[in-house]
Amino acid sequence: MEHYLILKSRSFSKSLLGIFALVHFDMVWRNIIFHDLDSPLMLSEDPVIGGMTYHKDLQVTVGDTHGHC
Repeated sequence: MEHYLILKSRSFSKSLLGIFALVHFDMVWRNIIFHDLDSPLMLSEDPVIGGMTYHKDLQVTVGDTHGHC
């Protein structure tokens, strides 16, 4: 029988760049199933373009291209 820890990653990041790093970290660990990635949604502006996309159904997708400033 396998045992898993169910984990949640959280961040209060000041930009999308920090959240990008957290998303990539979360993607390699299957036991991180809860993600708190909403802090960039509260920014009035952010110089990072691309990298990942927030959807209205609260899903986050990561594309094949990297984000840039």
